[in-house]
Amino acid sequence: MKYLLIILGILAISCSTKTAKDNAGGLKETGVIYLHPSSENTLLLSDIIQSMDLAFLETTESCLLAGIKKLCIDGDYFIQNEKDELVYVFDGNGRFKVKIGSRGGGPGEFSYPHNSALDKKRKEVWMVDNYHSFVKFSYDGAFIERLKNDTERPFADFIILDNGYRLYHTSKFHYDDE
Repeated sequence: MKYLLIILGILAISCSTKTAKDNAGGLKETGVIYLHPSSENTLLLSDIIQSMDLAFLETTESCLLAGIKKLCIDGDYFIQNEKDELVYVFDGNGRFKVKIGSRGGGPGEFSYPHNSALDKKRKEVWMVDNYHSFVKFSYDGAFIERLKNDTERPFADFIILDNGYRLYHTSKFHYDDE
């Protein structure tokens, strides 16, 4: 079942065309493929992806996933677990490397983790704690810092662009913040 979830997660990420960036590192254009069950058009998987890799994730007590909330890839697999909302890092062969953060109130700990995103340029994992702050970690799980969330807007998800801009998404609107 968990392998099926990984494959579905990869397919979901692959369901948009490539995104071009302008010179400032922002989004220039984005292509979206709209699928509707009543449509008579067919879409072949080969039309939207060039290759697919399958990684069997290591399963131990320290890295047991309840479900995949979010999957990000930057050489390694960064998987936000559906149950505890923490990020588990697996290498390209599926071997467990590290769990990012833990529950609690100290440095690098979370009261209510919600979302995560990768800052691929700086090799950082950003996590949101109760929508009030961002907590930054290195890819190897070392705590870097906690930043106040100055957006004061609720959001469902976010990404970090190479220029450091954060793009936020809600079900009703999209916005960005430096």
